[in-house]
Amino acid sequence: MRLCGVCAKPTKGETVHATCRKPRPYDSAAHRAISAMFRATGRKCADCGTPGTRDNPITAHHDVPVAHGGASVPDNYVPLCRRCNSARGTRTGTE
Repeated sequence: MRLCGVCAKPTKGETVHATCRKPRPYDSAAHRAISAMFRATGRKCADCGTPGTRDNPITAHHDVPVAHGGASVPDNYVPLCRRCNSARGTRTGTE
């Protein structure tokens, strides 16, 4: 039997109940819609210039990360491929 890592109650195989998870900025409907728009319009990665592939799609990335006070508004998103998005983490585009 597994216990939730937040509330310590039994779970059905997951490490944390969905209701116990903190909301993440990149799980919002707006974030998903902007990622889809970047892919549909053929935007290229702002860092490496690749057009994105099935294995490395273009995603929305906060230009000023939420961890640094950035907001989840359309003007704060840039298109990055998944590889560059993961590599950048919470660094800003100028770091």
